[in-house]
Amino acid sequence: MVKRVLMIAYHFPPLHGSSGMQRTLRFARYLPDHGWEPIILAPSPRAYQQIDSGQLADIPQQVRIHRAFALDTARHLKVMGRYPRVLALPDRWVSWWLGAVPAGWYLIKKYKPDVIWSTYPIATAHLIGLTLQRLTGIPWMADFRDPMVQPDYPVAQWHNLLIRTIVSLILYNRRLQKWCLLTDR
Repeated sequence: MVKRVLMIAYHFPPLHGSSGMQRTLRFARYLPDHGWEPIILAPSPRAYQQIDSGQLADIPQQVRIHRAFALDTARHLKVMGRYPRVLALPDRWVSWWLGAVPAGWYLIKKYKPDVIWSTYPIATAHLIGLTLQRLTGIPWMADFRDPMVQPDYPVAQWHNLLIRTIVSLILYNRRLQKWCLLTDR
């Protein structure tokens, strides 16, 4: 029996020049060999600063890819070279959340995945995963390729507080899932 995973990843072809893209791309390529069907939820290519279609050929044909509305705040929403920082919290691609949550809801209703997986260092990917998990109750795995909070990042205190809040929600969600598994709820 094939299981399905909804994979939420900012770094995915045709993005140009990201080593993080390889992680999701390889998962999508090799998960079917282990009985998992990946469904990719990625941003619209307009959110990428540079695109390169060269790695599109590396995506297996059976992998479903859905692109959701997304903008890069620093490029698309700036006026006279500046943009309001609130439009870039927790990161410059927070507009992806607006398009990805309804798109993810649609993919969940259509394909009924067994698990949701999101990958960082784009914090919005985890916000999307957290939101979809809360809406559906489907187990969610948060993949951290890098730590979200470091001693010198984020520098701004208010940004640091926001990122720490997101991390706390992720950790709370994991404890809640473990409790539900232990109590059969």
